[in-house]
Amino acid sequence: GTGDPVRSPPSLCVEGWEGSGGVRTASRNSQSLSPTAVRLYGPNFILQVYSAQRKSWHPVCQDDWNDSYGRAACQDMGYRNSFYSSQGIVDDSGATSFMKLNISAGSLNLHKKLYHRYSWCSALSSRPLNNPQYWTAFAGILRQSFMFYGHGYRVGKVISHPNYDSKTKSNDIALMKLQTPLTFNDKVKPVCLPNPGMMLEPDQSCWISGWGATYENGKTSDELNAVMVPLIEPGRCNSKYIYNNLVTPTMICAGYLRGSIDSCQGDSGGPLVTLKSRIWWLIGDTSWGSGCAKPNRPGVYGNVTVFTDWIYRQMRANS
Repeated sequence: GTGDPVRSPPSLCVEGWEGSGGVRTASRNSQSLSPTAVRLYGPNFILQVYSAQRKSWHPVCQDDWNDSYGRAACQDMGYRNSFYSSQGIVDDSGATSFMKLNISAGSLNLHKKLYHRYSWCSALSSRPLNNPQYWTAFAGILRQSFMFYGHGYRVGKVISHPNYDSKTKSNDIALMKLQTPLTFNDKVKPVCLPNPGMMLEPDQSCWISGWGATYENGKTSDELNAVMVPLIEPGRCNSKYIYNNLVTPTMICAGYLRGSIDSCQGDSGGPLVTLKSRIWWLIGDTSWGSGCAKPNRPGVYGNVTVFTDWIYRQMRANS
């Protein structure tokens, strides 16, 4: 694979991929917390819960954490219409005890399911993903490590699709408007939005690229990888033995049914492009899949052709 953390079907994860090191949060079935019970601590956004008994804040253990608890925690802080990301992280707050979920507790209230644990565990880091201050764009680089030394472009606004469905992954697309425009040169060039009437072949050759893992559950790559994948007809991708009608009209499939080549964890949001009439067209954005490069489990991408009218409306409204 080219390489985003374990991919799972849309009913199991939310933000494109579900990570092996943590849990991406965004379930709609949230439990309520008492007011001001949770906060994000420090530059790593460590999730902490307040213990009224001990009158102190404690980081939350990653163990047994799930989507609904994450959304409940973020909603308690006032983030009600955002996308979220959570992952396990080494606690650096100096805490001597953690709060851990007791999943056998009968209460539906998250706060009542938590208990103190003195042994070390992996803390949770969580942040809203549609806040522009958390994003920086880089252009014209081939290695992730160059981001530490190169010039980045600040993001001025993140526009998420209003009809995004975290269960089905329909309308999985967002736009970022930069505070300052890119300067095009021999290393930085635009890609065209698809026009109506593109007349793509059913198995049109396309390219995916990213810094994601090169095998399932692997580490992300420092070097940008790219590989050719053919489109797969929607009817075939929705067959009983592949994705069994999970692929909606806002999605397209691409890859090899034999497996071996695919996008993976860390590639989410990356481009699916094709060359036609000597022009590169952006026809998809990396969305979801089941595992990486498994037989009969190709990559699923947002169908950018379906979104072009919405994209142009946002461009006019935010020009």
